[in-house]
Amino acid sequence: MGGKPSKKLVPNRPLPRPLVSVPQKAAVPKREAKMVPPDGGWGWMVVLGACLTFFFFPAVTVAFGVMFRDRLVEMGANSTSFTLIGNALSTVWSFTALLAAPLSELFGHRKITMTGGLLAFLAMILSAFSTNLFTFGLAYSVIGGIAGCLCTFNGFTIIPLYFSKRKGFANGLVSSSSALGKIAMAPLVQLLLDTYGYKWACLVIAALSLHSCVSGMLFQPPRWHQVPEAEDSDCEIIDMEETISSTSRDESHYERLRSRSVRGEEEEEENVIFDKPTASPPAPPVQRQKSEDEVVLFTREAGQENVQPKRMVERQLTVESTVSWTGSLDMMPPVGNKVFDDDEAEDRSCCDDFVVVKVFRMLNYSMLKDPKFHLVAWPNALCIMGYLNSMYALPGYITSLHYTDIMAAFAISVFSATEVVCRLGFAALSDYAWFPVEKAYVFGIALSAVSMTALTLVPTYEWILFWVAMNGIALSLTSVLLIHLMIRYLGQENYAQVIGFCSILNGLMLITGGFIVGAAHDHFASYECVFYILTIFIGCGAIIWTAWGGYEFMKSRARSVSIRSTIE
Repeated sequence: MGGKPSKKLVPNRPLPRPLVSVPQKAAVPKREAKMVPPDGGWGWMVVLGACLTFFFFPAVTVAFGVMFRDRLVEMGANSTSFTLIGNALSTVWSFTALLAAPLSELFGHRKITMTGGLLAFLAMILSAFSTNLFTFGLAYSVIGGIAGCLCTFNGFTIIPLYFSKRKGFANGLVSSSSALGKIAMAPLVQLLLDTYGYKWACLVIAALSLHSCVSGMLFQPPRWHQVPEAEDSDCEIIDMEETISSTSRDESHYERLRSRSVRGEEEEEENVIFDKPTASPPAPPVQRQKSEDEVVLFTREAGQENVQPKRMVERQLTVESTVSWTGSLDMMPPVGNKVFDDDEAEDRSCCDDFVVVKVFRMLNYSMLKDPKFHLVAWPNALCIMGYLNSMYALPGYITSLHYTDIMAAFAISVFSATEVVCRLGFAALSDYAWFPVEKAYVFGIALSAVSMTALTLVPTYEWILFWVAMNGIALSLTSVLLIHLMIRYLGQENYAQVIGFCSILNGLMLITGGFIVGAAHDHFASYECVFYILTIFIGCGAIIWTAWGGYEFMKSRARSVSIRSTIE
């Protein structure tokens, strides 16, 4: 008939045709970016805080010979007692440094540094009112040694956490502030003694030591300021651009196919009548799979009853912070991946929760078996012992030549002024790849040994100042380049613990060398023999590094000979 075409009668609507699905945008795989130090930013505020501590603290330590010499003589101290008290402070300082790294990891750099500032204040207050050698040694050597370590330890160990390419320069700034403190503090201490007397001078120095608390406030956790590595960020941007461009091309193609499918289906449905209501087929049972984010306490299979879990793994949850298990409380952020094992729980004792036990368990004792650790540690201990004992003996040596106390304090200032300039210069040079760090370090040790001997052979005060300045150049090399040698031979991740274990050797060497130096001065009644002994000790450090260099040269030569013979 001439009307509309008749429609077909079908029993039921067929299942809808599967539409061509448009793929979603491909998710860019997020790689966990490697976090690196910022090489600036808040790191310069950390350097400022460390400089404050190292500027004021030489009034407590390096000015020991200027500040306490007359007071200890009044208490009946001889040369042996004088050197033992000074070296006891350095020994306690060194042994405390072994625990400073784990303590800083447990409580943070900020709290440890501020605690050290308060202890330094207490030590100087007690030293001002001490009336005998025992109470003075307890206040100055024990409490002051612990305070000195807690104040200054983080000033050096926190630098590599904020700087990577500029760590040498940042370390040089901190070291130079210590040298500036020696320049300013030795004359200041002498001025305070002449103007106000011993007790009030100690009280003023105690007030200055509270600057360490201000420094501690600036030592924010390094993880707050770390930044993603630049190379990772560039790679992720490139991958994202490629993914977006390819996804846009695929999306336009699939959109055209889908529009064609929809138009064909609409035209066919206009000529069809369905006699039954549409019913979608029953969905097959979906087997629930375990999500990777779930925490499975235990599972029970058929035929198993009361299966006790052997191990429970707590995975880090990836849900939003607003989601909670109860629906009303915010979820606490997870603390990384933790593994709980029943066997480990049985091995724990009631003493494991004590701070001291935790601190000693955090130490890496395997480092003591590494020959490279001893290569770095022993020459450094010899240099530290020679440096401190020379500073203790220098004022007495100059006054024994009938020069004034002001001239003795000025000699220490000349030494410190040389350190300021040289530490900054050597620190800036040490960041360049062409700078021979190891050779310069050995040269500094050898130059220090030579200057110790030459100091006693010159006839005038001006020549004494010259060789004091040369010693300042030598010790600037050793102090600035030590951080590079530690990181090169033992790794940056072990830097803090390397300093701790090195400090133990420093303490042992200081107490041993101090006793030898004091006994030699009492026996010979001469400061010249003191500097000769110090020359021998420092020279041994240069010999150790020279022997290591010869060993490395012979080993590389033997390797090249073996390669040449293999080729032939």
